[in-house]
Amino acid sequence: MKLLRALGVLIVLAAFQVVAGQSICTRISQIKVLSFKGESGLDANYDAFMRAGKSAMPCLIGKVTDTRRMRDPRSEPGYPGIHVKVGDVAYFLLADIAKTDFVFLLPRRVQQQWKESGVGAYFRFVQRKSNREWFQRKLKTWFRAQPSTGAV
Repeated sequence: MKLLRALGVLIVLAAFQVVAGQSICTRISQIKVLSFKGESGLDANYDAFMRAGKSAMPCLIGKVTDTRRMRDPRSEPGYPGIHVKVGDVAYFLLADIAKTDFVFLLPRRVQQQWKESGVGAYFRFVQRKSNREWFQRKLKTWFRAQPSTGAV
């Protein structure tokens, strides 16, 4: 009986973690500061995403195509004519959580441009809606291939 209760508690906690990971994405636009080197304590919303970890990845991937403008939470200077979108910050968070190279899934030509112009290459790429959609599909495929992540 105790074993069944313990198992029940574990199932409820696991389900809560998934729901919490999915609902956290409503907070993307509230992020004011993105950590540059993984420091915590700079922004409570950013920290919440890092605590949610992999459970937040499906909703972050889902938000990559969100083109609502938001304040740029990066400490870097912006680019003329480039406006940060919710989808951009979702990808920044995803890359931080996954601890991956920022350009690893971008097309080779964008990776080459990255070497010359940095994050501007990413921003130019995702200005086209079709590129955002392609990138989202690529992220979903990558996520499904990760150990113990499930489907998006």
